[in-house]
Amino acid sequence: MMSNSILKTCFNVKATLLLMRQVYIKSPVFVWEIFPRILGKRPKGILKRWSRIEGMNESQRKFLKNEFFMLSWGAAVQHNGIWKNNPTQKAKDGFREKIKAFLEEKMNTYAAQEEKTDNCPVTEEQHIKNIAELQEKSIELGNRLNFGTCQKLLNMMCKYYWCAGYIKEPPHLPIDRINLKKAGIKGKDRVNWTEIEEPQVYINLINKIKEKTSGQSLAQWEVDNWYRRNYKPV
Repeated sequence: MMSNSILKTCFNVKATLLLMRQVYIKSPVFVWEIFPRILGKRPKGILKRWSRIEGMNESQRKFLKNEFFMLSWGAAVQHNGIWKNNPTQKAKDGFREKIKAFLEEKMNTYAAQEEKTDNCPVTEEQHIKNIAELQEKSIELGNRLNFGTCQKLLNMMCKYYWCAGYIKEPPHLPIDRINLKKAGIKGKDRVNWTEIEEPQVYINLINKIKEKTSGQSLAQWEVDNWYRRNYKPV
């Protein structure tokens, strides 16, 4: 096996970029772990470029973003009666499209935040504020979503955009039955996420899960445990 010094010599920046394009590697694992080990550093411009999946054309990006939203929407509302006053299908579709546009714009601000602050991710405080703003948007559109639904929706979007490489690791994970169970939160501490109304209830649950992750980030802890829970060797 070649040493790190030989790898550094063989893989200059241009060659590595060509290799990434050829094999179509867009994974954050490659961008943040393997690539830096090859070069011995994290070159900011390249990371920003490839973490935005610029190798894709506009139709591919649009398709992925639409799928990310539909998956997030389904996860947030499938076990949750969200509609008020029995709206028409047209009204439901209009509401959903406006929420989608709002969330996609938020994802743009997450990416922009990293670029403005030397790849620093959005803070927990700003993230919680974004959940509150999503709730305010739903009220403005005439169909109030509770805080639990809003956190699930935004956190799912962040997870998909992060895993696809659009944004850096988000500060939180989706609060839901599976993650609460995996963290061993039960009894009086257990809360039905679809009934969360107050931001402080959400914050308390986030803090309780942090106590169970042994210092690992929340987002990484969730995807690691999702992998172990769902993956079955062939």
